[in-house]
Amino acid sequence: MIQCDRALVYALLLMLGTLPAIAATPIETVTVHGKRPAATPLWFEEAYDDYPALGPEFAKGLVIWNHPIDWTGRGPDVPPIRAIEGMAALGWDVIRLQRNSRLAEAAQWQSQIQPLIEALAQEIADAKARGYKRAVVAGQGFGGGIAIESALSIKDLYGIVAFAPNTGVGRGRSDQGVATPDINGDLVYSNQRRTTSRLKTIPALRPFVVFPEADE
Repeated sequence: MIQCDRALVYALLLMLGTLPAIAATPIETVTVHGKRPAATPLWFEEAYDDYPALGPEFAKGLVIWNHPIDWTGRGPDVPPIRAIEGMAALGWDVIRLQRNSRLAEAAQWQSQIQPLIEALAQEIADAKARGYKRAVVAGQGFGGGIAIESALSIKDLYGIVAFAPNTGVGRGRSDQGVATPDINGDLVYSNQRRTTSRLKTIPALRPFVVFPEADE
């Protein structure tokens, strides 16, 4: 597993064309940690206590992580994949777009995707206005699907990272709203087909997509 984590980090760095950064004193926080809002559908927070934001002057760029869907009740609490932590250690600022699963409308893809893309687009625009030169959208599962969709809608992305992307299958529903209570062959095939079609249409940027073996 350690070798796999290192391989992902190195592959990401090669894709993004960056080398390890010299440590710098943090000069700015991108977001502020705090108690999770009870009635807020979306919010941003720092991803790692151990890697506070370096700010646009020193950071390689900004990574926005999107967590997987809330299958187990831990969606917002699932940490980013280890490769993203590796990027933070090597000089990228990493923040998280958190989704309040209690307010999600049955987690249907189409009902959630537009507000998420708009929130990402605004955060990236604000980050670039503050001086960030590079912006990467990353995510796992449902969050990986968001990363792919963001590449279709947000201009000037430096790259995307989609780990086990889920582009169209919500919690118990397909993107058309058809009930799919179990993870079965039809559901997996539907998601795979949609993911493939979306990947074919993303513009020329740095896409890093990982499909873990035997991961439905």
